Amino acid sequence: MNEQKILWEKLAKENAQHYVLGRTVSEEDFKQTGKIDYQRFILDDEIISTEYPDFSQVTILDIGCGNGRMSEFMAKDFKQVIGTDISGEMIRQAKKRLKDFENIELLENDGETLSLPDNCVDLAFSFWVYQHIKTKQMVERNFAEAFRVLEPGKLFKAAIRSSKAVSKESWWSGIQYNEESAKALYKNAGFSLVQETYLPNSYVYWLWLRK
Repeated sequence: MNEQKILWEKLAKENAQHYVLGRTVSEEDFKQTGKIDYQRFILDDEIISTEYPDFSQVTILDIGCGNGRMSEFMAKDFKQVIGTDISGEMIRQAKKRLKDFENIELLENDGETLSLPDNCVDLAFSFWVYQHIKTKQMVERNFAEAFRVLEPGKLFKAAIRSSKAVSKESWWSGIQYNEESAKALYKNAGFSLVQETYLPNSYVYWLWLRK
């Protein structure tokens, strides 16, 4: 078991909601944050809404789904939601929270590979995941796997870290990217760039990529 997996198993057992969100809130507020972020990053995304005018025909992959914070709201609109996470404990909690949804499949992975066939999803999405990954190799493997499982011509929307972590020892730290290194990351995976939003004063660098 790799160090990243060990860390997230520990954090999930300690307080999953806190480490998914980065702060402690009530169950009601936690659920609301998932709804708000789903609205901001998927429903209100003009690129996604243009490419996918009918979500009811779309299978979405939620990479790093945690305990299902956003997957819950994806399932209300999308044909199928596949949520993956490095933490088995996160997946167990997600299955408990989302047990009433028949169109959600939740899978534990090793942080580098996905137990999914080639070309099986229409849209891949990841937020608050790669910002915490501490090795370039793991991020690169994730991007390669996202490319593999996507249908040709489809989109991958991902957030990576754009600011240097204060301490690599902290649970939230991860690999930093700039415009040049981000380009190498997605190009090497096989993606072409649709759009990028680089926020130098933030830790989020959004990429919209096409297979």
